Amino acid sequence: MKHQLKILFFFFSFAFTQETPCDLSANTIYLDGSDVWYNVDFDIGGFQWNVDGATITSTAGGDAASAGFTVQAAGTTLLGFSFTGGTISAGCGTLTQMVLAGDATGLSGIVFSDAGGVSVDVTYYDGGADDGGACDDVDADGICDDEDDCVGTYDACGVCNGDDSSCSDCAGVPNGNAVIDECGVCDGGGIADGACDCNGNVEDCSGVCGGTNVEDCAGECGGLAIEDECGVCDGNNSSCSDCAGVPNGDAVVDSCGVCGGDGSSCLASLSLGAFDASGSLEILYDFGSDVAGFQFDVSGLTLDGASGGAAGEAGFTVDVGSTTVLGVSFTGGTVSAGSGVLTTLSFSAVTSDSTELSLGNSGAVSTASGDTLELSLSGSIAHTQDCAGAYYGDALTDNCGTCDADSSNDCTQDCNGDWGGSVLDSDEDGICDDIDICPNDVDNDLDSDGICGD
Repeated sequence: MKHQLKILFFFFSFAFTQETPCDLSANTIYLDGSDVWYNVDFDIGGFQWNVDGATITSTAGGDAASAGFTVQAAGTTLLGFSFTGGTISAGCGTLTQMVLAGDATGLSGIVFSDAGGVSVDVTYYDGGADDGGACDDVDADGICDDEDDCVGTYDACGVCNGDDSSCSDCAGVPNGNAVIDECGVCDGGGIADGACDCNGNVEDCSGVCGGTNVEDCAGECGGLAIEDECGVCDGNNSSCSDCAGVPNGDAVVDSCGVCGGDGSSCLASLSLGAFDASGSLEILYDFGSDVAGFQFDVSGLTLDGASGGAAGEAGFTVDVGSTTVLGVSFTGGTVSAGSGVLTTLSFSAVTSDSTELSLGNSGAVSTASGDTLELSLSGSIAHTQDCAGAYYGDALTDNCGTCDADSSNDCTQDCNGDWGGSVLDSDEDGICDDIDICPNDVDNDLDSDGICGD
């Protein structure tokens, strides 16, 4: 009886050495009644097997169901897969539970694939059968599996068939010393020097980490004072503005008092233009501003009228005295700034050797606001007299000193070439009478008898 008990104890000890799925060797499955145990070192993407000695009527539960796998059975064949690409994580447990008709003796035709669809060798553990006391040594370490403390290998953490995770640091290094810093970074340096948080923010002037308050130019935290364009704190740009109000601008007041001007707006000039001795004289202008009135004198002429030019186009009334010209608009018109012919004067006589412009007693050029422009005058016309003293007359002095406009009485040269002389060449023999021995004999005493004309 004692011997029988020893045999019975040996049988039970051998048959149930695999007490949990995790006792299985790596990449091994086992049929425990109708439950299929597994222990694998890869993520399962799909599986298939045949049940020996029984028919599958249905399946349910297990880690396959938890992972959302579809597990289908047809006769003795079972197929498990995921329509969504799910996987069953590497490890050990109950893969699925079958309802069987008949007495199953094991599993065969085993096919497993990983998450990438690659086939992985998985074997069936048959340690529960009576093998006559043979020694199973799946991990080939020289120790029978029923006596082996670890059927497989120990990981770096000392865990049988472990994945090194139980003693790995945050970087995944077994027995490493990397830790997660205060910012949640593995093996990080934590908050940087000068920063107040893990994002690198610094305290603003109010002491708020990552705040936006800064000191203004006046030193007030969160203040609104800023430097103006002149570099003045809370300034209004006036300290460096030019005459146009532009900060750091280059506009200056010109000599006419105009900001940004070219110095011409207060200037005006009048000059003499085309002159016609028959009775007309153009007056030219160059005005820096619009002109509402003008007055000037003209010497050397007896004026009797004015017309045309820019003054006429602007509707000016231009009156003339004997030497004075006055132009004004009674309708508020102006001669625009610019240059050209101001007016054309007519005159009845030239009274002196030259004509020039002058201001006379009250000459000026003025704007609509009454400002007087700085006026310059230029030009001079020299008038010529004939021998009778008439300007632009046609009297001429002939070679005999007689001044008149009648060319019919001009003197001539005599036979000797003297202007106004009386010596003739009566006989037209080319010898002037005052030296011709025979002034009336063209042959000049041809027979030399001392008698002319015989």
